[in-house]
Amino acid sequence: MANKGLPESPPASCACGDAAIALAELVGGSESQFVNMMNTEAQRLGMKHTHFADVNGMPDPQHYTTAGDLAVLSARLIRDF
Repeated sequence: MANKGLPESPPASCACGDAAIALAELVGGSESQFVNMMNTEAQRLGMKHTHFADVNGMPDPQHYTTAGDLAVLSARLIRDF
């Protein structure tokens, strides 16, 4: 069946992490630069106990947050959006 000009769907093996990396590269120029942007924004928001190590949340000792920092982020999301 023809797809009527719509883009092809990604293969079923395409993971959400792949999408996160693609978005990070588009917005930040590279995954590592986007991670720097995420950490800068977290600090600007007052998230003092948060550090991002990658864009997809894979386990890493340098990737951490607290419930309090997630509350800060949640409040900003509710307020701003």
